Amino acid sequence: MINPNQLEEIFHSFPDSCLLLKPVLKEFIILEVNLSFEEKMGVTKSQLLGNDLFDFFNKQTLGQEFKTILRKSLEKALESGKPDHILELRYKLYDTKTGISQSKVWEVDSIPINNNGDSKLILQRFRDVTETIGIKEKEQASLKSLQRNEKLLKETQEVAQIGSWEFDLERDTVYWSSMVKEIHEVPQNFKPKLDAAIDFYKTTRDQNTIKNAVSKAIETGEGFDLELEITTARKKDKWIRATGKTEFKAGKCVRIYGATQDITSRKLAETRLESINSNIPGVVFRYKLKPNGEDELMYVSEGSIDIWGVSSREAFRDNDKVWELFHEADSELLKQSISDSATNLSVWSHEWRVKHPEKGIRWNRSVGSPHKFSDGSVIWDCIVMDVTQEKLAYEALQLNESRQRNLLESQTNYVIRTDTEGRYTYYNKKYEIDFHWVIKEDTLIGKSCLTTVIESDHEKLEKTVVKCKQNPNKVIQIELGKERRDGTVRRTLWDFVALTDSKGKPTEIQCIGIDVSEKYEAEFELNKTKEKYRGLIQSIQGIFWEMDARTFEFTFVSHQLTEMLGYKPEEWYSDASFWQDHIHPKDRDDAVQFCVGQTKKGENHSFEYRMLKKDGSYLWLRDVVSVIKENGEVRWLRGILTDISKRKHVEEQLQLSEQRFKGLVQDGGDLIALLDKNGDYEYVSPTSTSVLGYTSEEINNKNAFEFIHFADVERVKSDYEEVIKQKRVEVEPFRIRHKDNTWIWLETTLTNLLEDPSVKGIVSNARDVTEKKQFRELENLEREVLEMNFKKRYHLNKILNFYLTNLEKINPNSYFIIQKVEDNQLFNWASGGIPSKLNKALDARIINENTEICSLDKNGESLISKIEQAGNSNLKSLALNNKIDSCWSYPLKDLKGKTMAILAVFYKHDPLPYKSQEERKIGRSVGLLQLIIEFQLNEIALKRSNQRYKFVSKATDDAMYDWDVPTDHIAWGDGFYKMFKFQKQNERFPFDKWVASIHPEDIDRISRGLEKTLKDKNTNKWYAEYRFQTQEGNFLDIIENGYIIRDEAGNAIRMIGVLRDLTKLKVYEKELEEANERYRYVTRATSDAIWDYNLVNNSVVWGPGFEKLFGQTPKTLAPDLSVWYKNIHPDDREKVNSSFQNALDDGSEIWEEEYRYRNINGEYLNVFDRGFVVRDKKGKALRMVGAMQDITRKKQYENSLEKLNSDLKKRAKELAVSNAELEQFAYVASHDLQEPLRMVTSFLTQIEKKYGEVLDEKGLLYIEFAVDGAKRMRQIILDLLEFSRVGRTEDKLETVDINDVLDDVKHLYRKKISDKNVNIVTEDLPVIEAPKSPIRQVFQNLIGNSIKYSKEGVNPEIKIKFNETEDFWDFSIQDNGIGIDKAYFERIFVIFQRLHRREEYSGTGMGLAVTKKIIENLGGKISVESKEGEGSTFYFSIAKNIAKL
Repeated sequence: MINPNQLEEIFHSFPDSCLLLKPVLKEFIILEVNLSFEEKMGVTKSQLLGNDLFDFFNKQTLGQEFKTILRKSLEKALESGKPDHILELRYKLYDTKTGISQSKVWEVDSIPINNNGDSKLILQRFRDVTETIGIKEKEQASLKSLQRNEKLLKETQEVAQIGSWEFDLERDTVYWSSMVKEIHEVPQNFKPKLDAAIDFYKTTRDQNTIKNAVSKAIETGEGFDLELEITTARKKDKWIRATGKTEFKAGKCVRIYGATQDITSRKLAETRLESINSNIPGVVFRYKLKPNGEDELMYVSEGSIDIWGVSSREAFRDNDKVWELFHEADSELLKQSISDSATNLSVWSHEWRVKHPEKGIRWNRSVGSPHKFSDGSVIWDCIVMDVTQEKLAYEALQLNESRQRNLLESQTNYVIRTDTEGRYTYYNKKYEIDFHWVIKEDTLIGKSCLTTVIESDHEKLEKTVVKCKQNPNKVIQIELGKERRDGTVRRTLWDFVALTDSKGKPTEIQCIGIDVSEKYEAEFELNKTKEKYRGLIQSIQGIFWEMDARTFEFTFVSHQLTEMLGYKPEEWYSDASFWQDHIHPKDRDDAVQFCVGQTKKGENHSFEYRMLKKDGSYLWLRDVVSVIKENGEVRWLRGILTDISKRKHVEEQLQLSEQRFKGLVQDGGDLIALLDKNGDYEYVSPTSTSVLGYTSEEINNKNAFEFIHFADVERVKSDYEEVIKQKRVEVEPFRIRHKDNTWIWLETTLTNLLEDPSVKGIVSNARDVTEKKQFRELENLEREVLEMNFKKRYHLNKILNFYLTNLEKINPNSYFIIQKVEDNQLFNWASGGIPSKLNKALDARIINENTEICSLDKNGESLISKIEQAGNSNLKSLALNNKIDSCWSYPLKDLKGKTMAILAVFYKHDPLPYKSQEERKIGRSVGLLQLIIEFQLNEIALKRSNQRYKFVSKATDDAMYDWDVPTDHIAWGDGFYKMFKFQKQNERFPFDKWVASIHPEDIDRISRGLEKTLKDKNTNKWYAEYRFQTQEGNFLDIIENGYIIRDEAGNAIRMIGVLRDLTKLKVYEKELEEANERYRYVTRATSDAIWDYNLVNNSVVWGPGFEKLFGQTPKTLAPDLSVWYKNIHPDDREKVNSSFQNALDDGSEIWEEEYRYRNINGEYLNVFDRGFVVRDKKGKALRMVGAMQDITRKKQYENSLEKLNSDLKKRAKELAVSNAELEQFAYVASHDLQEPLRMVTSFLTQIEKKYGEVLDEKGLLYIEFAVDGAKRMRQIILDLLEFSRVGRTEDKLETVDINDVLDDVKHLYRKKISDKNVNIVTEDLPVIEAPKSPIRQVFQNLIGNSIKYSKEGVNPEIKIKFNETEDFWDFSIQDNGIGIDKAYFERIFVIFQRLHRREEYSGTGMGLAVTKKIIENLGGKISVESKEGEGSTFYFSIAKNIAKL
């Protein structure tokens, strides 16, 4: 029998926690507590005895569910008189000191005990089964995770077309998975062998590549990742990606395994993209801008040569070459446009000038879409096009439009336009002066045209307007009387024509009138036709023309042709097919056929087409044609060509406006709706799906107020009633129900268009401002939390819980929880209103549990998980029971990148469709939480750090210190006194004494360096080496490292550091430096990569040259031959290895080899490697020392010579074809082109002779102009022929005396020389070897120009000199003529360039162009120096060895 003392001892020493309770009413008073309970709960017996059990548990914050279950167990045991057992009772136990909670599981027994028959007591036992339960749960979770991963792997391989393979070297077997067999299109029972597997690769090169990769993997263990082509069993070509890794046992490769993926579709897409880029008329490139301002071109198409004059390779390697070409005046705006695009992530579109190396100044236009990446970099995919011609054409168009407007306003006749109802839409200045007085208003616009017509002509005018509309595009003439200020009537004659749109519907009436009052009675009938068309031609904004209907040849074209199209009328007359040849190819057939057809019918007609301008652009024209008959037959066609470009532009703008409206309503971000008076939807734009989740059909005919939040509906109804009275009302933001049952905020503009017959409703333009409103609330919350963070009275837990609770108020769709990472486990740190059971299930999980809920991805980064798609687990069940749709988890990291905790957001409705907006909000929370948590943890760590500092300073031999900078007080560690022999007890060692102990030669350097470091607010580290005097008087070599602590202004307030004795190390370093000095001199003296291979210990020393040549820092290279062997080109590796081993084995002293070697950028360089073998007395190789030289440029030069020879042959063939075509041109120019001109000149001369007496003075003048134009055209053709022949004639080289050539030229110009009294001064000129005819042509052109451009009243003087050099004859011809402005020095050598009017000096502008071409064909150059009014000097050279050119 156990006595009471023994029972009491057993009770107190029992390993489980035990309590003895006495029921009193609804309380359970604690009578006794054992030691185990005190230890595990962290309380003393005195705190418990006599208190209610549940009062104690209330203080422990164990949760209401815990207390409910425990109370029921006690009551059940008390009522039944039998023990009650709780298998699992879960709770969280908080450590009040650290704020960390731990999840616990208890097994509880409530045992009733009779107390002498008076009352019952209860013995309650608590057993901690947390670890046992945790192990079971982990086993279950691991099993489910494994099953889920196996299924996911299989599905992923099928989707990505990835299969696995294995090569077992021990069994010599190859295994292919079913997917690999599908890729190779072989039966599933196919058993591959290694050789058969390699044979599937398409080319021998690919087969060798995979063989080498496998061999290398077996030898070195290095894996491979290759993209190669195969031919399947069904003879289908495919691209695959083959990856492989190795498995070694006992230093030997026993297995190679990997994956094969079908990448055919990606490769085809890459090929198509490359093809598209090469055909785009511009340069396509990918441009990257990093956060630090650095940029690079990641891809450049070959179009860069045409657009910038820089090859894609050059641009890719150094994008500064492209930036240097951009015009300085445009660079800042260009960079700003890129910066704006990066900031706003908007389309980059800009125009700027480029200094093209060959084409001069060109205009570029860019279009590119930016994409921002997680590291802050922005990448654009862009296209840049040359828009120079477009720019020039636009400027010319603006100038032409301005001239036309000025011309119209300056007309002395009347020009008006009215709408189809006869209301003024336009009138010119002349009309305003004569008729504006009729009304008192400021303008006639919008008034009826009847107001300025006498009443008796009203009916006639109205009938004419009706007739115009019935016969659009037909000119109708009318005579009208208009009242003068003095009451008399002004007689006016008008041409009315109704202009139509593209569908033939009249849109306006154009009227051109003249005042015929003065000559009306006497001359009207005689000059009716003449005045009509003369006035029309002078006043209309168009080109008047006349054509012979029988021959279809133009007999007249008005001068407006030059202003509108850039041609002169003579150019039109000289070419019978000019009109039809200059019509746009797409309009030509329809225009010509329509005009011919209508002419044959004898009907007036009009049509529109595009016509080629002289500058190469096209102009939209409207051609209004009148058919003139004589004796019943069509004899003449007369018409007016008017510019309708503006109208066409308006039509295009109208179409664009319609498209924009469609984009605004159907494709924009706003929700556009039409409602009736009651608020029922009559129309909803398609954007309803993106804004509210409902389709238009789902909302139509429903009442809008049904969707509005009950708290906002009355306010919105009030605003809606207000808009019935007003035109427009702005509705403050209100909540409206989304289809997913969440609430979003809309701000709305209501516009009353009930009276508009085309609308008849109230238009609502609504915009989603949910995110904007949430961000405003989020900013206020962040501000409040930051204030709490910097107030010491708030603990971290309280701050975090406050923040998460308020976050959930802002985001009612979400639950937030933060779990702390500690000892590879996740513990609940803070949470909002997350359901309690889910909260408990999340606590105390292993960090690598693969639940996909509240966890990170395999790289420790954020993870977005759909709950339904997550693996089966208790967490998944709880989440689904609480109607949670998804979980987004984010790591909270410190500044070093270490994960401190995980922020998990549980969404009731998955916001994935709005991922970017949601991630921006969460990103703000992550940043704030990282700041708060790290700040609070650092505060705790700082306290602990100060303690550790004290202990470390005592334990180390180094001299540690803590310097208070403002007060100059230094606290030295014990190591300081040990190192320098100072007595710590007897004296302090202040800052000034430390300075005085520094060696005199070092003190100035150290003082200045320390002062500079302390002032530099961007520096936190101090480093110095100096000599410091000990108490005994000797100096020690010291190295000092210090860390500077600064205040918010950047001022140094404290520095903690250490002094270390380097005296012995310095002595050793000096000896080592002397030993290596000679070797350094050798390596610095050469740019070669020097290496030293020690065969005894199989080690290699790599020289600094490896970094210079290959970018490989010697320190990073492995000290053996593996790195060298790995970087040799695979095709050269066997050859190099063989020759290297032979040199070592056969007794050779020298080893030499050329091969390709890979640099750090992955590029292979051609190198020449030479090594010297050091042997022992027996001839055994002990060491080889060598050097590698980069001979890449030499190899490239040899290759470029071969390519150049090939290109020259190809160019020679192209030149032969071009020469043949030029010969044909010469024939046409000399015969076919001249014949029509001779005919024109001849017939015009005959007309002048035969009808000279009939023609008036103006007619004779016209014939003179035409004959002169034909003669000049013939001279131009002859000059062009001469220009084309330069350098093309087969002139033989002969001995040419330049003196004889000069005599020939003097004889040719003998009359002009005599008339102008020209003095030609020359010295004895040389005899040269050259073709004589071109030499004569040069001297003839230059001397002829000197005579032609002589000054009036001054005798021309021409000086000819020469100078002989080693390779050239240099000549100069100087005159005292009128001279040339410096601005035209280059222009005068361009074909057809003239500096003077034809009336001043004759010629075509070809002479100097021909001269320049001759000189260049003779291997020389020509230039000019001149001053206006003083004369010119032409310098030219002729090569001595022309035969070799």
